[in-house]
Parts: sequence; C-alpha cells; structure tokens
Amino acid sequence: MFIRSYITNNKKTGKKYTAYKLVESYRTPKGPRQRIVMDMGDLSHIPPMQLKELANRIEQLLDGYEEPVFKPDEETEELAHTYAKKAKLNMITASSKQPESKENSYEPEYEQVDVSSIEVSEPRSIGGEYICNESFKELGIGDMLKSLGFTESEIDISRALIIGRMLNPGSELNTYEWLKEKSGLFELLGINYHRKSLRQFYRVSEKLFKYSEEIEKKLFEYEQQLFNFENKILLYDLTNTHFEGIQKNNKKAKRGKSKQKRSDCPLVTLGVVLNEEGFPICSKIYEGNQSETKTLIDIVTDLSSQVNLQVKPTVVIDAGIASEENLGYIKDSGYNYIAVSRKKDTALDYSDGEDIRIKNDSYSVKGKLNIVDGESFLCVSSEMREIKEGGIKDRFRQRFEEGLENIRSSLFKKNGVKRYEKVLERIGRLKSKCSKVSGYYDIDVVKKEDSGNAADIRWRVDEEKLSGTLDGHYVIRTNFTDLSEQEIWDIYVMLNDVESTFRTLKSELGLRPVYHSKESAVEGHLFISVLAYHLVHNLRRKLKSEGIHYSWRTVRKKLSNHMRMTVSMNTEENARIMQRVTSKTEEHQKSIYKALGYSSKILRNKKVCSE
Repeated sequence: MFIRSYITNNKKTGKKYTAYKLVESYRTPKGPRQRIVMDMGDLSHIPPMQLKELANRIEQLLDGYEEPVFKPDEETEELAHTYAKKAKLNMITASSKQPESKENSYEPEYEQVDVSSIEVSEPRSIGGEYICNESFKELGIGDMLKSLGFTESEIDISRALIIGRMLNPGSELNTYEWLKEKSGLFELLGINYHRKSLRQFYRVSEKLFKYSEEIEKKLFEYEQQLFNFENKILLYDLTNTHFEGIQKNNKKAKRGKSKQKRSDCPLVTLGVVLNEEGFPICSKIYEGNQSETKTLIDIVTDLSSQVNLQVKPTVVIDAGIASEENLGYIKDSGYNYIAVSRKKDTALDYSDGEDIRIKNDSYSVKGKLNIVDGESFLCVSSEMREIKEGGIKDRFRQRFEEGLENIRSSLFKKNGVKRYEKVLERIGRLKSKCSKVSGYYDIDVVKKEDSGNAADIRWRVDEEKLSGTLDGHYVIRTNFTDLSEQEIWDIYVMLNDVESTFRTLKSELGLRPVYHSKESAVEGHLFISVLAYHLVHNLRRKLKSEGIHYSWRTVRKKLSNHMRMTVSMNTEENARIMQRVTSKTEEHQKSIYKALGYSSKILRNKKVCSE
C-alpha cells in the first residue's frame, strides 16, 4: 500500500486543492492493477517519508499486526490506527454492496490456517436493526420522504435517526455515536458512516419536524390503505418531558406539573391522537405549562383539516381533559365522546347494575346505566379497583396524619418550627403531597397572639365523605344514548389498552429527558420518537397476531446479541484472511423473525480481504 496525492481544481473559484488517497496494488489475470482503498483528506503537513511510514503501518494493522516491526513516532501511530479502522469499514461496506447469489449457495474455499491466530473484531448488533429497517420499508417512509424533496443522504440519516431511537433511545449525539461504535445498521444498508457528520443529523432532525404535518398525513393514508383501519374511535392523550439544563432559547420550555415528578425542570408537552389500533394519526407540541383541558379544541381542529376521515369518529379522553367546555366542543363539532367523569355526581344511581363481561374473569365489574339530559352515565363498581384504591387511601391517610403529627410535635421542641406563617406553609406542602385525602380534613392552627407563634394544631376528618372516595366506583360518560352497559365498557377498555401501548412512546423510545436548548431541535427530537413509535407499533402488532406479547424492551433485548463481526486468521502461507460473518441465529430470535415474516438469515458471510 502507498499514499498518492491528487490535484483537483475547483471549477467555480479556479483554486487548486491537493487530496490524498490510500492505494493498494493487486493481481489480476491481466496483470497487476491498483485501486483506491479510501480518501485520507489533507495530509500536506506530513513529509513524504512519513507518508510512506504511515502507509506501511496501516497495511500492518490491516494484516493483524498490532505491534509494529519498526516503531513509528506517536503521531504516525495514532493516524495509522484511525485510518486502518476507516479502511476496514470501507472494505466491510463495499462487501455488503456486492450482489448476493442464491440463499444458502456458496463455493467451498479451503485454507490451512493457524488456529491460535484467530481473532474476532468489530462486533456490531444487527438483529434489531434488521427488523426495524424492514418495518421502515413496510410503512413506506423512505418513499414519503423522497416525495417531500428529501435527498437519498437525508433519507438514510432519517432512517438512522428513527431506528436509533427505537434501539438505543437518546439524543441525536447518542444515536450518532451508537451508529459508529455499536450498530451494524450502516453495514446492513451499505452506507459509509464516515461520510455522515453529526451536523447533518441535527439538520435532518429539524427538517423532519418541518415536514411533520405532511409526513403524518401521508403515514395516515398509507397505514389506512395497508391495514384498512376503520378509525371509528380516536384516543387523545398528553404527556410531557423535562429538559436537562437552562432553556433560554426555547419559548415552549415552561415549568409545570411533570409526569415524571421533575417539576424542578422546564417542560414541554406532547399531544397525540391515536386510532383504535393504537397508531398515531397526528401530534402537536405545546408549552410545558399548557393546561390539558385547553389542548383538545386545538388538536380536534387540526385533525379535521389534516386527515380525511370517512366517518366522524368517537373521541375517547381521560378525566384530565374531560372538562364541560371540551365535551361541549366535541359534541358541537359533530363527534361523539366517551370519557371518565372528572367527579362523581351524587344524583346518579350507584346501586348494583348489570354484570359486565371482562377478558380476565379473576374479578367482577358491575355497571348501572343512567341517562340524564341526553347523556349516558355508566356508574361502574369494580371489586379489584376497590381493593387497590382502598390500599392507596389507607397509605395516603397514614402519611398525611403522620405528617400533621410531625408538624405539631415540632411546636414543642426547642429548635422546632413555631412561627405561625411557617407552620401554615408546611401544612400547605403536606396537603399538596397528599391531595387524594387532604381535602377531607378540617385543620385548625391555634395562634398565640402575644408571640405570633402557633400554639397547637388540631384536625378532624370527615369519615363519611372520605369513605365515599377511592372506593372502586367511577363514572364513564358519553353522549351516546343507545349503547348498552357492555358496549360502553368495551370502548372504555379499548382506551386502557391503547393507553398501555402508548406508554411505549413515553418509556421505551427516549422521550425523556431532552438535552437540546434550541426549540427546533427539541421539536425534531420529539417528532422522531413519534415516527419511531409507528415502526415499533407495526412490529408489535404483527408479533401479537402470532401470539407473542413481548414488550418492545424485551424484543430489543432478545435480538441485541444477534451480531455481525470480523473473524481474521493467518494461513499456512502467512497470509491474513478476514471474513465478515453474522452470528448464528438462536431459537428465541428465530421465533421473532418467523412471527414477523422475515428471513432469519441477515447478510451472507463476506471475505473482506485476503493478503
């Protein structure tokens, strides 16, 4: 091997540039030939003699000789390792682009090798990348991006960002480093990652969000055609994510009530509409302190303009969004709704109603239907929920009363908190922490008029009202008046199932936390998680249809050790053989590939080089 300089002219400026390339000689039936192994950039600062030493050292490293015959200087050794690693990747990428012959057919090739010289290097995960890439292709995302003017390079980076979020959730920087050091995705795609920069990843992330409405519209239409969804029921859900660091350049970053109990950090809110199968239809990003009840009108307006629904669907929302104003707006917009009521109505009949069939018959549920002023109210009594909520109530009650006793006892301690205003502050914080039960307590703080300190604290609990809360009873309300108890319940259970699926986006796809400070970068980061959820849900839906109910985290774990690696060895003639191979598929991995309808053979073995 040797390093050759090439002079190129910039046609626009007329300026000349010198580029350096690593070149190797090889034999052919027609005689010796030369080929470029890789570009090496600008090496004009290195003397010619040192360039020769660098080329020799790179060749030694590629042949497997970690210890040099003649030790070069520190700079040459460091450059040699860097370029040798890049050269190996170029060879791997080039081999993955070679056309494959029929599966399982190959020509035997025998060599006498030194078994003690066998080494395994460059291990990269390939199993998860393989199924994620197949899901990417099945949903036609590449063609969608192409139709929106994305270049091939931008589509490749988009694919990498989405699959990276699925398999190694984190920031764009985290994805970039994972792709370089641990993942076999670029080898699977035949792409040289050295030609992709981190800055390109950030730019493509922001571009994805710029076209988010068009992408979601195209995805909705494609998934509708692919799966023939009815879209009769829509679920609207909200979540938020917190930031690490100061957010001076992000207008949407506001302090609010964090779902992760991280109210010490700025937040941003993500609203998503899903269909009855759990696929997202559209999404929107709001400020972190946005009231849940105020987002629904906005998202319903966007939904009407963004996608073409054949029929007006039923909108399902949880109690946090089900304000009277929102329910009225949904009805006026021509939609039906089903929601968990925000509060109990004492005028409703809560007596035992009809038995409701449930999938799991380990506990019983009864429902009493009330129709009042054009609305149906299903008063539900759940045996299991009563046990669960009873335990919650007991814990909160114990915690609240212990907290009151601690505040009271400090009044009589030498260095305890006694100032009347400070005592009220402590009680206020305790009430906030135990809000499920604190509203049923009447608390009286006795004040000393002469000193301004608190003299004593007394409290009384309204046992009758407290016993009527967290008792396994709740109300499902709808503007349907022709549905039975069972039909209303079945739609409500669907809400729970879809909410459970939606937790994948919140817990398994790197939604939290966000490390960006730029608003457009934050929006891109969140939208990539939404796109990743489409692919994950497609895969889990296929697995579920075959009786495999793994969480996405479990699927990831089971495929994580399906690897691509380089096996190298010395021959009897002292040549070095390097073979790029895929580890043998294990039975639990085969079952996943089979359920998804994919081949379990990923990339054939390739001889990288033989010197």
